[in-house]
Amino acid sequence: LRNAALYNSTHGRLSPETVLVKDTDEEVQAVVDDWGLERARRVAAGEVFVPPFTAPALRQGRAQRNHRLDLYGLGAVAYFMPTGQVPSEPVTADSGPTPPSTLHVHPDIDEAVDEIVLTALAANPADRQNSVYEFQTAIKRILPATSHTDAVS
Repeated sequence: LRNAALYNSTHGRLSPETVLVKDTDEEVQAVVDDWGLERARRVAAGEVFVPPFTAPALRQGRAQRNHRLDLYGLGAVAYFMPTGQVPSEPVTADSGPTPPSTLHVHPDIDEAVDEIVLTALAANPADRQNSVYEFQTAIKRILPATSHTDAVS
């Protein structure tokens, strides 16, 4: 996503199915897949498909395509991973999804994750992180050092 943003390109349809996690010798990495082929197939078949992880403004057809759309999708996938739930859509600019740590689905969710994920899910795109790199750096700061096996399980 970071490299795509350098070329003013966006994914626009991030979901748990499009983010693949792989364990390397040095770290656990996430790789984004499906840069439009599935969407093109669905459009050609006359289907309308908008994943629930898509930014609300994009779902409503009023979004400017930029990296902040993918930040929303990244936040939605990060919300889903420990909770198994799609974040609820904000009712107002001041509201947002329930913080992941308060759902009590996964006991090890650090409250510091809430701020990072909920920032990415902000209703106003300008209130999201400035970049995917900023999101990544914030997450890496708070995640406990774990073995590769623990991180992907």
